[in-house]
Amino acid sequence: MTELLLVRHGESQFNAERRWAGWEHKSPLTSQGEAEAQALADRLASERDIEAIYSSPLLRAWQTAQFIAKALGLTPTPFTGLREVNVGHVGGLTMDEFAAKYPEDYERWRDRSNTAFTWPGGENRYDFFRRAPQAVARIVSMHPNHRVVVVCHGGVIRATLAHYLPNDYGEWWTYSLHTGSLTRLLVAPNGNELLTLNEYGSP
Repeated sequence: MTELLLVRHGESQFNAERRWAGWEHKSPLTSQGEAEAQALADRLASERDIEAIYSSPLLRAWQTAQFIAKALGLTPTPFTGLREVNVGHVGGLTMDEFAAKYPEDYERWRDRSNTAFTWPGGENRYDFFRRAPQAVARIVSMHPNHRVVVVCHGGVIRATLAHYLPNDYGEWWTYSLHTGSLTRLLVAPNGNELLTLNEYGSP
């Protein structure tokens, strides 16, 4: 079995401004985001037997990974498949701007059950919900019977939980994941188990 320590990156500039980020690289961590990343690093520094740390290469996740890697004495490995969903032309827009500029796409996006929805100039929802868990599954296959930190994004964590725990977390839009939060998932041949969801703050 493999224990996945799924980390949502700290608050980014776009998070603070309530803008869509997707694959946008121009959104570094805010001072709050850096504090969240340090809190994660402090929390994980006391954990034992963490073998590796993987991270989305997008700036907000990669910066978060640096804090954690330093605390653990590990070198983070960038993993392209852990990138957030590609929101295409919506990147950089606020919710109101999205609705005004792409009203038909906005209405399709609001239907969370619409797996055929494709972001304008971006990624298809169904494709993303296959791509992200496939990346996580590759990490699991490389680290059987170990504990691994995966620094990524809210969408990636939701897609992962929907894949491994479809009966309980298939409705991925119904629960919160704070920036700078930690979710623990045990992946095992005899059944997967969510150990904690959305741990946040000082240990």
